[in-house]
Amino acid sequence: MEGLVKRTWIAAAVIFAFGLANQFVPPPRSAVVNEAYMAARAPESVGPYRFISSPDVPGQSYRMGQSTYDTLQPSGIIAREYQSGNKLYDVVLIASDSGQSFHDPQVCFTASGWNITEGRQVKVPTQSHGEIPMTFVKMKGSEGEKSALYFYRGPYGYESVARKMRLEMVAGQLIHIRNDQGVFYRFIPMSEGISDKELLDFASKYVDEANRVSGGFF
Repeated sequence: MEGLVKRTWIAAAVIFAFGLANQFVPPPRSAVVNEAYMAARAPESVGPYRFISSPDVPGQSYRMGQSTYDTLQPSGIIAREYQSGNKLYDVVLIASDSGQSFHDPQVCFTASGWNITEGRQVKVPTQSHGEIPMTFVKMKGSEGEKSALYFYRGPYGYESVARKMRLEMVAGQLIHIRNDQGVFYRFIPMSEGISDKELLDFASKYVDEANRVSGGFF
């Protein structure tokens, strides 16, 4: 037991030393990523769904509010809507090399007047990455009911919750001695008649197409 305690304190001291050093000598940043880089690598289409381009925001359907940028300090945010017939999905991608940029969107949903009525972890099968853990939520608000699906990609793969993502980002800094880019993915059906199964299926196909066109970045 005494040996275990000693090893635990040594490990804690090493992690503390690395963290302290990073405060004075920040690890080098990853390759430059911005919204132009992201837009060039995000899918233009997913099966029959086509990205609706805005003439005012190149590569996007709309631009997130400035408060989101100020709060998250991301490398970039891509907001796109994909439409097929009368069905529409809203997809947001956020990239950053800082774990502080990745949050739990349920906080934002609640702050925007939505009440979370259901939240659960799901595993969505993909061809490119096997089963990916995601968080599925249902919520009610003045506009009715909505569903949402979100997850994160960190240095060591995919996670369904923000706290695990942030821990992986910190671990990546310590092990790789650099800040790796991570990505947040969020999907919301914007039209009536889209089932939960259809949402999961769209997310699965999106991951595969994003992996293909981005060369593995998304």
